[in-house]
Amino acid sequence: MFRLPSPGRGDRSMPPVAAAQHSLVFLPHPVEHGRPFGLLKWLDTAWFPWVWMALWAAMQVGHALVSWHFVATGAALLRSDGSGAGLQLYAAHPQLQMGPLTFLAAAPLNGLPAWLSGSVAAVAIAAAGPVMLLSLAHIPHLSITDRQRGLTAAVLMPLWAELAVHYTHLDDALALVLLIAGIHAVARCRPTTAALLLAASADAKPWALAFVPLLLVLPRDRRHRTTLVWLAAVGRPPCPEFATRGSGVRVPSAPPKARGPFLSAGKGPLAPCSAALYGR
Repeated sequence: MFRLPSPGRGDRSMPPVAAAQHSLVFLPHPVEHGRPFGLLKWLDTAWFPWVWMALWAAMQVGHALVSWHFVATGAALLRSDGSGAGLQLYAAHPQLQMGPLTFLAAAPLNGLPAWLSGSVAAVAIAAAGPVMLLSLAHIPHLSITDRQRGLTAAVLMPLWAELAVHYTHLDDALALVLLIAGIHAVARCRPTTAALLLAASADAKPWALAFVPLLLVLPRDRRHRTTLVWLAAVGRPPCPEFATRGSGVRVPSAPPKARGPFLSAGKGPLAPCSAALYGR
């Protein structure tokens, strides 16, 4: 938009074309800032991970609790007095590929029907996904924008819904929840707490042993003591086949007498705790 004033008597000394060029005035258009697309606005909200998780969990309901019977069986055997139960369950039931902490966590649900106990576990695991994601924003010295959180939820929540509702892998969920808690402890420079949480993560699922290098983030003068705490908490592997179970590595199976019970062979605090809880 421009305005061209008509020349008056005072403009006789200046040619009409030159006067027009001299008096040309531009009026700029107002700049309109683009607004984010509707879906992107949803990504930035704090409720998006919860709604996205609920939608994907609902889609898994028709074929849910595929692997829950393994957890329910192990939790029942841990409290049983029969043969191959109690502290002997790993020797008698090699198909149980969860750590003992998983069975201890599922033990309170033993009195419920399998479908109901699995549903309770599935809901708890599903809710843990958004909680873990939202907790990352509270880690010291870590800055996460709302857009980054929303995009992460858009990618990970469908996978977490499959783990929680379709498979109901309580062992993997416990390992990851304890990992996030251990990261919080490491970021706040709480070495003993971090060592215990990472050891508990490995007690829930053996592949969580890979998380122990996180302790190297701690100050150098605290690493030695922290490593000793972790080793004392996690205990030594009872037999090579359990240490590699779930990792895709196959080793020759030892005879039951040579294998021995898992919990009684472990030297960590979980073995006497289990024995005290279940009268072994």
